[in-house]
Amino acid sequence: MLIVTPATIVGKSKDLEFEVIDNSSGLPENEIRRIHKDKEGLMWFASYNGLLRYDGYEFKVFKNTKDHPSLLHSNFITALSDDESRIWIGTDNGLNCLDKNTGRIFPSRHKHPDKLHIYGILPSEYLEKHARTKGE
Repeated sequence: MLIVTPATIVGKSKDLEFEVIDNSSGLPENEIRRIHKDKEGLMWFASYNGLLRYDGYEFKVFKNTKDHPSLLHSNFITALSDDESRIWIGTDNGLNCLDKNTGRIFPSRHKHPDKLHIYGILPSEYLEKHARTKGE
C-alpha cells in the first residue's frame, strides 16, 4: 500500500514524499477497498476483513471475531464517512456507526439486514446543507 503525504516545495521543483505501508510496517491486510482521512487526521481503511484505523504509528483493527461475533454487520467494509464524533461504516450487510470517543460500534437497525448492501455514504455536511436548502 502506498500513502501520499503533502508535497514538499523546494524552489520551483515539487518533490512528493511517499510512505509505503505494508505488512512489514503493521498493515494487517494486503487488500484495501477504501481509504478515508477523518477530521482529526486519522486514516481509516476499509478491507475485506474489517475496518483498520492508522494513527501514523500503529493500526487498530475493528472486526468480528470469535469473542465479538456481532461487532459489525459484516467484516466486508464497502464505504466510510465521518462526522463530528463518529465514523460511519458501510458493509455488504448493513450500516454501522463507530463512536470515536468511546471506540464502541453500534449497528443500524433495519428490517432486512441481508438485503442492505451499502455502496457509499454521503458526508453529514452535504446532507445538512441540502436539508436546509429544501426547507427554505
